[in-house]
Amino acid sequence: PSTSVNVDSGQPVPFMATVDNDVTNSGVTWEVFNTTATSSTPCTLPSCGTLTNVTKFSVTYVAPKNIQVVTTITLQATSNANTNITATATIDIQIAPTITTLQLPSGEDGVPYNQAIAASGGVSPLTFTTSSGSLPPGLTLSSAGVISGTPSKSGSYAFTVKVSDAGTPPLTVSQAYTITVGPAPALSIPAVTLPEGVTGTPYSATISAHGGIPPLTWSASGVLPPGLTLTTNTQNGGMQPPTTGEIAGIP
Repeated sequence: PSTSVNVDSGQPVPFMATVDNDVTNSGVTWEVFNTTATSSTPCTLPSCGTLTNVTKFSVTYVAPKNIQVVTTITLQATSNANTNITATATIDIQIAPTITTLQLPSGEDGVPYNQAIAASGGVSPLTFTTSSGSLPPGLTLSSAGVISGTPSKSGSYAFTVKVSDAGTPPLTVSQAYTITVGPAPALSIPAVTLPEGVTGTPYSATISAHGGIPPLTWSASGVLPPGLTLTTNTQNGGMQPPTTGEIAGIP
């Protein structure tokens, strides 16, 4: 291929060479170079990987195992009929994927939750799934590693997240987590003095509530001034559960 190839450590990758005007069917000679080295001498170190199933027109490159840093290798094919003609492919060998988020924060019943699980290494893109256990009801894990939603039941929930890279075959790594969902915070309406109104003049006042599990239902005891009503305030076009009420109208 004319572009670089991303592979996992230990992954085999087949390559083919097409040689135009090779009337003697001489094929090519395959060599591996460490592109981080200053020398142009072919690399024979274990860290450069190995060539197997070598023929005049094909080869399988096997990436080295257990590398600690991303390594770039150059695979070169040299025409046997004319050694001045070469073609190269760049192979980027990735380190195995690693999950760097080791703990997840607790949540509260009825309170929106959003937490990303970070991972590094591996051949992109990385895919996140749950391999065992269950997330708290109301929460989901996206393939990009984001846990989000609104918990709907308090308790302690244990589960395992698996991360798979895009290598062939994919490399995987798992991490166990526990999310504790606490009870919903107590519902309260902070004391507030509402503004005065003027007869015949439009009036609007918002009342905020704290805690509870949205959506909240608002009602009033006693008697509002004639012409005014208490309604539920819809936030963000209804995209979020309402937490405020509104007294509005013309007294």
